[in-house]
Amino acid sequence: MQKLLPALLLCCSITGQLYAQQPDTLFSKARSLAADKKYPESISVMQQLHNSYPENEDYTLYLSRLHFWNNDPKQAAYTLKTICNDKSSSNLEALDLLIRAALAQKNTEEAIQLAAKGSVLFSEEQHRFLFLKAQALEQAGKDTDAIIALDSIAATAPNHKDVAYLLTTILKKQKNSLSVSYMQTGVNKPQSTTQHFAYVEYGRTFKSHTQLFRLNYVNAYDKSSFMLESDAYVKLGKKNYVYLNAGVSDKRSVFPAIKLGAELYQEAPHFSASMGGRYLYFARNSDAILLTGHIAGTAQSWTLNYRPFILLQQNKTLLSHVAYLRHSFSNRESYIQFDAQYGNLPYFLYTTDLFSRLSAYRIGLSGKARLCRNYFVQPAMMFEKEEYIPDAYRSRYTIQLILSKRF
Repeated sequence: MQKLLPALLLCCSITGQLYAQQPDTLFSKARSLAADKKYPESISVMQQLHNSYPENEDYTLYLSRLHFWNNDPKQAAYTLKTICNDKSSSNLEALDLLIRAALAQKNTEEAIQLAAKGSVLFSEEQHRFLFLKAQALEQAGKDTDAIIALDSIAATAPNHKDVAYLLTTILKKQKNSLSVSYMQTGVNKPQSTTQHFAYVEYGRTFKSHTQLFRLNYVNAYDKSSFMLESDAYVKLGKKNYVYLNAGVSDKRSVFPAIKLGAELYQEAPHFSASMGGRYLYFARNSDAILLTGHIAGTAQSWTLNYRPFILLQQNKTLLSHVAYLRHSFSNRESYIQFDAQYGNLPYFLYTTDLFSRLSAYRIGLSGKARLCRNYFVQPAMMFEKEEYIPDAYRSRYTIQLILSKRF
């Protein structure tokens, strides 16, 4: 009996140690399943732990996270109530998750109240709860109040990138835009006069499409001309839309007398493509058809875009290749872009004179910068080497500036 007692005590000690290790083992198993996105299986394991240790906040919080990741914010919130309703002890991460669960269920008023509570209880994490409050206000359609909340977050806060992204999302909701542009083109020949091109454009975003109206003006070839033009971007689905264009001018104009266009766009993650054409009718029964499209790929903040143009005019077929490489600063709605072209078509303005070019090479630098949230500046500089008669080249210089405001 005396020999059995130490063995019995040792056995009980080992059993106790194994029992003590079991919760940690189950917790590790649950996290491993969650890492493989096997949320129902992980929830089953964590539910056992939660039932056995209801006072363990770590287990309760992780079980709630699993429900949230499993697209069940209602159950996540129900599980979290045991932590967040305890007034003697508040859990930062639990309150954060409870607000996110309220947002997922579109319980905006509850989310706003909980965010205000978090700002008081955890003043050192005020940036976090102000951002959650802004999300709730934006969800409720109170965009002005949401911007005020975002403005209260210091620029040095850890979540400043999220703040900038949400601010941009809210600013983009504005439906109106007004733009003015001036472009000047000159060539290195004494007999060639400088060409001036300008436009004023108004845009309005509707639920199903965006409509633009533009009045163009040009002074070129000793003529001054106007063209009234309209663009429409019509949504066909979440990932595709159609671009429609129509313009009209006087038959004696430098512009085409009639201009029509259509292009179908298809978008996918990191990829987009389109196909369409333009019809240009000039004076003296001269017309031209342009076939075009594009293919583009995006990786992180970089976009590479290629667009061919095929000109069909009487017995002549001309081909141009246009490409650009763009680096975007998405939160600021800004970018810088390098442009390149080979072929016959001009940078922007279509005239019968420029269709007569034999070939042209163009490089350029353009960009867009957002100023004061709702103002934009878009400069562009282009240099072209164009063959206007066989084996004779001249240089063409183009500068453009576009100023825009949305409201």
